[in-house]
Amino acid sequence: MISALIGGAALLCVIWIQFIKPWLRGRRLRRPCEVHFVLRPERHDYVVHDNERHHVRVLVLPAHSVREIEIGFKVKVNFRESELVFGCDGDDDAKPYASQWIDSFTDTGGKTIWIPGEDEGHSIDMHKFYHRRLDRLRNIGTHYVNSFRLITRAPGEYKAYVSFLTDEIEGNAELSIIVEEKPKTRMKCSKHRDCYVRPLTRSANG
Repeated sequence: MISALIGGAALLCVIWIQFIKPWLRGRRLRRPCEVHFVLRPERHDYVVHDNERHHVRVLVLPAHSVREIEIGFKVKVNFRESELVFGCDGDDDAKPYASQWIDSFTDTGGKTIWIPGEDEGHSIDMHKFYHRRLDRLRNIGTHYVNSFRLITRAPGEYKAYVSFLTDEIEGNAELSIIVEEKPKTRMKCSKHRDCYVRPLTRSANG
């Protein structure tokens, strides 16, 4: 009887280790991070600020402009990132796209801008999706921020995707970018309760 129980427990352990645990991890890796746009008063002049940092899942920007945006993500499961991809759905000639990668946190005179085609590991594919190759561990609970120089063109609402490529499975997150001739749609903040951020109709960049 005891040997049967031990054998059954051993079988359950094997099933857990070989099948259930990898399946659960793969499922979590499909959505490995909580992703949002970050709005900081010291960096972003296209919203009305109250000296607080805000997180929004829908970003409102003026049409035909160039803006710096920040995408923050909080890791929910440990993984090794080999490549990050960011881009929008829509007409390739009308949708917004990232043209450069920006390091907005370096304050020691180091390199702060990376340009696809010039800097290794940075590229833009035929559908205007930005690719950044970097072998890095992402630790659960840590909040990371990636900054881009974004070019907006035609007005419209665009689904934005952030993809995390790993050696196990591709993880994804969805956001939205609304491009308006005269921005007026308020952005709901996920960081503060009952908080909305208003866009500026005009900013220092036009």
